[in-house]
Amino acid sequence: MLPEREKYFAPFREQYQRTRAQERWGADNENYYRALPRVPRDDPHRAMWRIREKNFRRVIAWIGAATSLRVLDVGAGNGWLANQLAARGHRVAAVDLRDDARDGLGARRNYFFAFECYQAEFERLPFAPAQFDLVIFNASLHYAASLAETLQEASRILAPIGKILLVDSPFYSHSITQSPNRPNYFLTFDQLNRTARELNLNIEIIFADAEWHKRARRKIIARKLGREPAHFPIYTLQSPPVP
Repeated sequence: MLPEREKYFAPFREQYQRTRAQERWGADNENYYRALPRVPRDDPHRAMWRIREKNFRRVIAWIGAATSLRVLDVGAGNGWLANQLAARGHRVAAVDLRDDARDGLGARRNYFFAFECYQAEFERLPFAPAQFDLVIFNASLHYAASLAETLQEASRILAPIGKILLVDSPFYSHSITQSPNRPNYFLTFDQLNRTARELNLNIEIIFADAEWHKRARRKIIARKLGREPAHFPIYTLQSPPVP
C-alpha cells in the first residue's frame, strides 16, 4: 500500500482495532484460530460464528470437487477462510487493511496451511488482470468505500470464467440513515442490482437467507433493533461469457 494511502486509512484502522478489542474478538490460543469458524461455547460472538459456519458449509458445497482454484479472500480479517480454503488444496491469497496479530493478517502465524497475505485496499488490489478464478468477499463487502469501484476491481483480476462470491455481508431492503460521524456500512438489494447492471455483471443467488423470512420472527427482531433486520444472502457475480 502506498504511504499516502496508509495515512488515509490510519484513522479507520485505529478506530476499528479499538472497537474489535472492546468487543473481544480473537484469542491468545492458536487452536482457536485453527478451529474457525467453530468457536467455544463461551465465545462472546458464538451466535455470529454459528451463522458463518453454516454459510461456510454452503460455500464449500458450492465450490464442490474443484481443486487448486486460484482464490482471493478480500477483507480477510484474521484469515480463517483463507486457511480453510488452503487446507482444501486451493491456492489462496488474502487481502486486508489490517495486519495485527490478533484480528488481522498477522494471525496467519497460527495456521498450518500456507496462503499469501497482502495489505491493500479493496479498490486498488495489487494483482495482474485475470489472476484469480474466485474472488470472495467474506463479511467484508459492506466496508467498501465504493461498491462500484470495488466490484470493478474484483472483475479486473478475475479469469474469463471466474466469479465473485459475496458472503455474510448485511443487506437491507431500504437504506439506513446513519449519524454524520458514523460510516454507513450497509448495503441494499437495489444498490447491488444497480451496480451489477452498470458493470455488466450477472447475479446469481446461491442462498436466499430464507430463515429470515418468517414474519413473526422478523417483527420481533425489528422491534428490538428499531429497524429492519439484516438479510445475509450469498451471491455470485460474473461477467457474461464472451461470444
